[in-house]
Amino acid sequence: RRMGSNKVKALTLDSDSYFLCAAICKYHSHEKLYSELMRNSIKKLSKEVSIQLALIYAKKNQTVCLDDDTTNSNDDKTYFITHLNCVLSCNVMKTPVRAAQCNHFQCFDLWNFLYTNRNVTGTRWECPVCNNELVSVYDLQYCGLTAHMLEQYKSEASTARDRVQFFSDGTWILMGEKRKRYAPTESSINDAKKLKASQEVISIDLL
Repeated sequence: RRMGSNKVKALTLDSDSYFLCAAICKYHSHEKLYSELMRNSIKKLSKEVSIQLALIYAKKNQTVCLDDDTTNSNDDKTYFITHLNCVLSCNVMKTPVRAAQCNHFQCFDLWNFLYTNRNVTGTRWECPVCNNELVSVYDLQYCGLTAHMLEQYKSEASTARDRVQFFSDGTWILMGEKRKRYAPTESSINDAKKLKASQEVISIDLL
């Protein structure tokens, strides 16, 4: 780059028409962008507004979640499950956000999102929950209800216990720890003990 006029020339080997678009960009660190968003740029949904949004998902049973059994019905009450862990770090979130154009209640952590997008890659600025492309970080919304849940369960939530069940009547509970899918059950342990006890030891004397 030189002071004065700068020219960019593009050459092609065919007769098709092309156009060239140039943009002047300024780099912002993820720390600076986080501070800017939290200070005055990000839209903050109150707890009450977030509850109304959650009720829509619970009653329609429409949400993008990370479990296979996230929607069900119980005594005519439908529910969905949201996670307090960030899908990017698998740790409990501190600043829960989601994109305004996404069709799910599940949030991700703002700091983790900005940090993972600090380098140029082919998957930058995509929602880590549903993989929808985000137009801008300024389309992110801070979820007041998820923030309230994080504060409510801060002494109980962990990487192993992060699922919150939200019901269509506006109530929610923190679920128990996730079960290991392949952990041995008590019955399988007892069967293994019985099998071991039933095995006979045969001694063979070799001449």
